[in-house]
Amino acid sequence: MGAQDDTITWRVPILHILSRTDAIEKLSQRHVFTDVISINDVGIDPPPGVTSIPHHLCLHFDDVYTDEDAEMGFTLPQSNQIEQIIDFAHHLMGLQVMIHCFKGNSRSTAAALIVLSLHLQDERMAALLVRQIRPTAHPNRRMISLADTLLGRNGKLLGAAQILWNQQVEFARSEWIIPNLA
Repeated sequence: MGAQDDTITWRVPILHILSRTDAIEKLSQRHVFTDVISINDVGIDPPPGVTSIPHHLCLHFDDVYTDEDAEMGFTLPQSNQIEQIIDFAHHLMGLQVMIHCFKGNSRSTAAALIVLSLHLQDERMAALLVRQIRPTAHPNRRMISLADTLLGRNGKLLGAAQILWNQQVEFARSEWIIPNLA
């Protein structure tokens, strides 16, 4: 009998969380991505080159959170769009994944948190990796809330995102000397 191989193989994608401008630059340099999630404002086409990548997902919604935003004419992320991100994450073709939105801080980091939490099965670790990849991460609250519900995480995904939201508050306090009123 041969020796049993107890090695666990982790297939955690390498994420590139980018702004639209950085995505355009990487694509123009012919950087090789196996998968792309392109999140654009309503009415804005994905960056040139995105649709030439065989496994891509293009979504269109604004970086907004509340019903009041929708009343002002903005398009909120919807459950079916978050389901598309979840499905896409389950079927990644490779390990070089680009996720972008306009600034690379909110919608793209929310999508990255969803993708990594699915692959790691550890929401907190996923949040720490997102922070390492994109220190300015401030995940879109509505996307995270919808994903938390759809995935049955019972607040764990929201709790992980809180790590990133708190980080941004601390950054703002240190950079702009916002007084701590607590």
